Amino acid sequence: MMDFLEELFTYQLNQENLDLTQVPGYHARAVRLSRCYEQLHQIMGLDFVDRLSGLEGEQRYQENLACFRHGFRLAGQLFRELRL
Repeated sequence: MMDFLEELFTYQLNQENLDLTQVPGYHARAVRLSRCYEQLHQIMGLDFVDRLSGLEGEQRYQENLACFRHGFRLAGQLFRELRL
């Protein structure tokens, strides 16, 4: 069962409101990562690369969700402090 913050995070991702490609250095890292995946594909095969990519995607999603939760809570805390 999803909680409210995960639903909000997923909604923002699906609506493309969180453009992670705007993170500084994103494109250069994406090119380097793609080259690594190409080498892995040649050495280890497509099945391995697909499994690795899936696991990295799950990990990245959970890390981004954790950051989203933390930022949301910090914003709430700041809002409460400013209202006092």
